[in-house]
Amino acid sequence: MWVFDKWSPYSFQNNREKYKDDEEQREFTLKECLWFCMTSLTPQGGGEAPKNLSGRLLAATWWLFGFIIIASYTANLAAFLTVSRLDTPIESLDDLSKQYKIQYAPLNGSAAMTYFERMAHIEVRFYEYAHFLFHQDPFRISLAKQNKFFLRY
Repeated sequence: MWVFDKWSPYSFQNNREKYKDDEEQREFTLKECLWFCMTSLTPQGGGEAPKNLSGRLLAATWWLFGFIIIASYTANLAAFLTVSRLDTPIESLDDLSKQYKIQYAPLNGSAAMTYFERMAHIEVRFYEYAHFLFHQDPFRISLAKQNKFFLRY
């Protein structure tokens, strides 16, 4: 922007007589150009735009670039905050049993461990008894082969 303002015949710097009655007479030095670029992206604005067409086009391009960057950042932030809320917290034992991220086990010697040990023992005994019934009794085997024998729960 500084180069355009310095070399353009339509800039304030090179056309002071034409713009002597204007309220704002802004000369775009290097420091002023950096200040304009930084403040033009704020809601307050950067002040008066350059007088020359090339400087105005460069300022408009900078504004468009800044708008796209700010919009992309806002969209990314909103998406990030939304996705992090989609992970539901574990609120019950049922929720804990349906997930695979957190490993869990009962404490050694606790009532829960005793309960699971007893249930495992009962399950083993049940399958041993069922195996014994189906493989030892010829009458039950013949009923099972004829599809006339059903287990009832």
